[in-house]
Amino acid sequence: MEKFEVHKQILSNNEVMAYRKVGSGKEILLLIHGNQSSSIFYEDLMDTFKDKYTIYAIDLIGFGDSSYNREIQSIADFSVDVYLFMEALEIKSATVLGWSTGGGVAMELAALHPDKVKKLILMDSVGLKGYFIYKYDENFQPILSQRVYKKEDIAQDPVSVLPILKAFKERDFDFIKNVWNSIIFNLNQPDEEKYDILVNAIMKQRNLVDVVTSLAQFNITHENNGVVDGSGHIDLIQCPVYIIHGKEDLVVNVELAKEAARYFGDRGTLYILENAGHASFMDVPDEFEKILRSI
Repeated sequence: MEKFEVHKQILSNNEVMAYRKVGSGKEILLLIHGNQSSSIFYEDLMDTFKDKYTIYAIDLIGFGDSSYNREIQSIADFSVDVYLFMEALEIKSATVLGWSTGGGVAMELAALHPDKVKKLILMDSVGLKGYFIYKYDENFQPILSQRVYKKEDIAQDPVSVLPILKAFKERDFDFIKNVWNSIIFNLNQPDEEKYDILVNAIMKQRNLVDVVTSLAQFNITHENNGVVDGSGHIDLIQCPVYIIHGKEDLVVNVELAKEAARYFGDRGTLYILENAGHASFMDVPDEFEKILRSI
C-alpha cells in the first residue's frame, strides 16, 4: 500500500510534475529517481527521514504520474523541469539526491542552477561520461568496439530496450521482475505485495528510448566519451558532492563512482557500501541512513 499522497504541480512549460511530500524540517531534501522507476521507490526512505527534512520526491517527466508533452533530448532537459518545479513551489534551495539516471539529472541541475543545490548526493549514479550502450552480435553478446548512441539505433536495441517495451505493452510483471532480480535486486528482493506496486509504477514510463539515448550521450567532463564531447559542466558544480555507491552494483560499476570522486576532487566524498547493489538504499538501509544523517 502506498504511504504518501501523490500531488501534481503544473510547470511553466505546461508539463505536470507529480510528487510526494512529507516532513516539516527546515532543510529540504529533493529526491530524483532513476530509469524504469518513480517517486514511489523512495517511500521508505521518506518515512525514515521525515523527522530531519521536508522531503519532496518527484516523478520525472515521462515517468509515474507526471505528464510527457515534449520529447526529452538530453539529461539536462530533465533538470529544466526540476528547476521549474522548485520555482513553482518556491523552493529556494535543497539537498538534492539523485539515484542512477537521477544522479545525472541532479548533476545537471547543480551545474546549470547552482543556487538551487546546497548539497549534491549521487546514489549509484550514472557515471560522469554517461552510460555505454553497445551493438550485439548474433549471440546477443555486446561488441565492445561498437558503441550505440543515436536514437534510431537505441530504439532497436534487442537487449535493453525492445524487450522492456514489449513487457510494458503486455504488462508482463514477471519479465520485469526477472530483469530487476538479475541486475538491480540481485542481492535482496522486496516482498511480493510491495514488488507488484513497484513494477506497476515502472510500467508507467513513456520515454524509455529517449532516456536511454540521453544516457548514452551524457557527458559532463571535458573529454570525449567515445561518442560525444563533454560539456565541461562538471566545473560548474561547486557544492559539496557525496557519492554513495553499492560495491556490488551491476548497472553502474563501482569504479565509475571512484572515477567521479577523482574528478570532483576536494568537492567530493565517496562512500562505498559493502553488500549493496544498484539499489543500495534498499539493500543496506541502516548503513545508508547512517551516512545520510551524517551529511
